[in-house]
Amino acid sequence: MKKEYKNTYIGATVYTYLLFLLYVKDEDIDKCFYFLTKDFNKELLDKIGEDGLVINTYTSSITLFENKSVFRIINRYYNRLRNVLIWNKSRFFYKKHYPFVKDTRIFTHMPPGHFLITAIVDTNDYTLIEDGLANHIQQEKQNKETAEKKKENIFEIAIELFFLRIEKYKGIASKRLAKKIFTRNDHNDPKVEVVSLQALWDNSSERKKNFILDRFCFRRDLIDGLQKRSVIVLTQPFYEDSWVEEIHTEEQKIDLYRAAIEKEGESNVIIKTHPREKTDYKKYFPDAVVVSQPIPFELLELNGLRLKKAYTISSTAALNINTPDCEIIQIETGKNLIGEIDFKRICKNKKNG
Repeated sequence: MKKEYKNTYIGATVYTYLLFLLYVKDEDIDKCFYFLTKDFNKELLDKIGEDGLVINTYTSSITLFENKSVFRIINRYYNRLRNVLIWNKSRFFYKKHYPFVKDTRIFTHMPPGHFLITAIVDTNDYTLIEDGLANHIQQEKQNKETAEKKKENIFEIAIELFFLRIEKYKGIASKRLAKKIFTRNDHNDPKVEVVSLQALWDNSSERKKNFILDRFCFRRDLIDGLQKRSVIVLTQPFYEDSWVEEIHTEEQKIDLYRAAIEKEGESNVIIKTHPREKTDYKKYFPDAVVVSQPIPFELLELNGLRLKKAYTISSTAALNINTPDCEIIQIETGKNLIGEIDFKRICKNKKNG
């Protein structure tokens, strides 16, 4: 007898994975199927086992003509036509091997730019999970793309009309979403459901809590070793993410955090790394406690971690801190790194009530 699935998660980050697990009903916690990208942590992927599948959510572009701007239109539309063929092939594959998805509630944090997720979603409504400041950044990117489209000539407009008929995934991606789940109440969208991670955790059964802790390979005694320290530095993969042009070396990334760590004293600091980071912070700050396991910071706090200060550049985890008297301090780099301006704006709005 085939297993019955109630929910489907499509994603790549441990934060949205946690938010999904917290949101799912207690009785359905073990009735979920997962489509996960190759970037998802392997240790956590092994825990999911046969209830998951590793997928690609985008394709790399192929350049037919190098350094010839006159052929830029050919390069662009060749790749778009190729994407149409890949999408249709993927759609057939998912319909054949994972037909149950259409009867489940679908959750994802990935924006329409990851066009291959629409091969899974098809015509179903899906629920968008907040993925930190990435949601705001994606909107800014879409606004820029819209502005660029206004510069197209008549020939390109004619081609656009052709692709409008065959790029079915764009129609799916632009559907009105059934719901959006966010943890911050700074949106005007009536479809946004604002949730409290603490409330979701407190209202979960012990069975569900233990299921979540097991999925993240979480040991409760980890908190005991952290409580002796009162300051946390939430780092980010500015060096590992190749699209962050301002940071070229690991040392440059370390320098972003050095002043804050030295000010507070290494022996009083916890460094919580981002799951995509590869930096060995112990090499640079031997007296600090480094938490490099693929555990969302929010799960540490849900299990009792209490802090006095939290330093970060733009980590959304800092915005979700529940400890009332914890001071959130933004490390301002002067480099306008990804999310830095948005983080500053949100912090200012929170202080102003």
